Amino acid sequence: MLSVTWLRRLRARVFGSIVTATLAGCAPPASVPAPAPPILARPVPTATPVATPTPPEAPAPAMTAATVLRSADLLADLASLETIERALHPGLLRYNTPAEIDGLFTGARQEFARDRSLAEAFVALTRLTAALKCGHSYPNFFNQPKAIGGALFQGPRLPFWFRWIDDRMVITRGFSDHAELVRGTVVEAVGGTPTGEILAALLPLARADGANVDKRRAYLGVDGS
Repeated sequence: MLSVTWLRRLRARVFGSIVTATLAGCAPPASVPAPAPPILARPVPTATPVATPTPPEAPAPAMTAATVLRSADLLADLASLETIERALHPGLLRYNTPAEIDGLFTGARQEFARDRSLAEAFVALTRLTAALKCGHSYPNFFNQPKAIGGALFQGPRLPFWFRWIDDRMVITRGFSDHAELVRGTVVEAVGGTPTGEILAALLPLARADGANVDKRRAYLGVDGS
């Protein structure tokens, strides 16, 4: 017959074995790795859009006296000029008849019926405004944009100042080592062209009120002012 003490020990061992097996069954097998911790979702960084830089435009070619101006542009500018002159010029018909004014603008349109160089267009507009016979109407060379002024008015110059006395070009101040180019010298030709012909070609471009030829001649002199 088993003693009570021995029986208690047996029951304790069996119970202990059961408890140990149960706990062992709850633990993961030694050969199976423990599951990795869950990966938390991370926000995907949003790229800030960057504007694609616009490549700089190529600089416009330098303007020269030979730069070509399109006929369409010249005619559009001429139309604006005619509209302004007819609407706002208080003395437009002081020295010209309406038919003469019509003829002046018709002639200018014919001049601009084809492309013109910058120099040709400037001379044509100067001739037109001079024919209005108003001393305040002319393409002011002092107010031109820098590019146009540089293209038209920075060329070679005569090495002296002068005034026109009748049809003669008379030196008033010389800037040359040539002994002949001194005050009082009469210049007979420039570049082979007689100075009388030069004056005749320039007079229709000079501004003055009415038929004041002396005023036009005075404007064509050069005295540094």
